[in-house]
Amino acid sequence: MLEALRGGLAGNAWHGEVSLRAEDLSEVGFDPGGLGCGVVLCNVGREAIDACGRLGEALTHADVRLPNGRDGTLELEDGTF
Repeated sequence: MLEALRGGLAGNAWHGEVSLRAEDLSEVGFDPGGLGCGVVLCNVGREAIDACGRLGEALTHADVRLPNGRDGTLELEDGTF
């Protein structure tokens, strides 16, 4: 069934997860409540998929500092299915 779903989507679905690059909370220095967030897009045009991919990439290149001054750099895991 999963293969049929993948075949029907044929690259028109995208998933992305942006999360703190820190390996553990001791690197963050406090509990941020959540370490990341994810998005799944289905039945959207290629333009929307490309825009979400560009947004995720842009977030990973931002120079981010957490409120306590520690590194808040993000990473992105994404792909199509």
